[in-house]
Amino acid sequence: MEPVYVIGCGAVGVPLMACLAAAGRPVIGVRASEEDAPEQTVTVPVTVADRALDLPLQTVGIGRLGEIKGPVVIATKAHANAALARRLAPLVSGPVVIMQNGLGVERPFVEAGFQEIYRSVLYVVSEGDLKKGFRFRAVTPSPVGVVTGTEERLQACLAALHTVGFPLRAEADIQREAWTKTIINCVFNAVCPLLEVDNSLFSKNEEARDLARKIVTEGVTLANRLGIPVEVEALMERVLKISANSTQAISTLQDLRENRETEIDYLNLELARIGAALEPPASLPITETLGRMIALKSRLGRGTGGAG
Repeated sequence: MEPVYVIGCGAVGVPLMACLAAAGRPVIGVRASEEDAPEQTVTVPVTVADRALDLPLQTVGIGRLGEIKGPVVIATKAHANAALARRLAPLVSGPVVIMQNGLGVERPFVEAGFQEIYRSVLYVVSEGDLKKGFRFRAVTPSPVGVVTGTEERLQACLAALHTVGFPLRAEADIQREAWTKTIINCVFNAVCPLLEVDNSLFSKNEEARDLARKIVTEGVTLANRLGIPVEVEALMERVLKISANSTQAISTLQDLRENRETEIDYLNLELARIGAALEPPASLPITETLGRMIALKSRLGRGTGGAG
């Protein structure tokens, strides 16, 4: 069995590695931000659905990679995709599975000419870091679908990657799933970080629910105009279900607290760009404004906001 290469040793990558290792599958974690990190074995505390998986994990810097024939999982933040696609294109001959939320995350890999690209939509909650360890829980099996490739090869990827702790499922209409989750994330990843509260806000506060409905309505109106069949009530039901069952900090809030770049460009701001490119343009004023506030807060936190 060819090893699975997981690019990105963060809140998605490390729990995925731990679940694969616990299932007895060969896996190598690739440190995307540490070019020349030597091959080493590390033990990171990982708790998956209240089960401790403190297993030794093999890692290596991305600059030390050679030819890769097995599955490659992209588990970094989406803003790294363009650089990763250029870097991996000469090395990878097998399938690439993108485990990220947002719209357009697969575009750099398509443009770089990868022959097999599959993308997921993640329904997980995870927090932590390499020093403190990670707490991870799958909310429901995360769908994975074909961008370029075949259904048969998708099933082979799922066989290699699916575990009880990090469950996956095949999805025929992955773009509809991506739009659904993106609109939902436009609520959580903008409102909660700006108010610096956890995900339970919308199940507790009527004003927050009203704001969530306005964001969802903007996104659904845009999706419907593009022929993507999503409904406001169905998405609001999912927003409230997620909110009622989660008290964790959303990933964007974690990024802001650690002065890391967020993925808001692939959420609120991507929806705004898509709407602006239509003829006539579609405006998403609340979605875009909240997204721009997150982007500014991120730049200020990282010292790149510029002078006022």
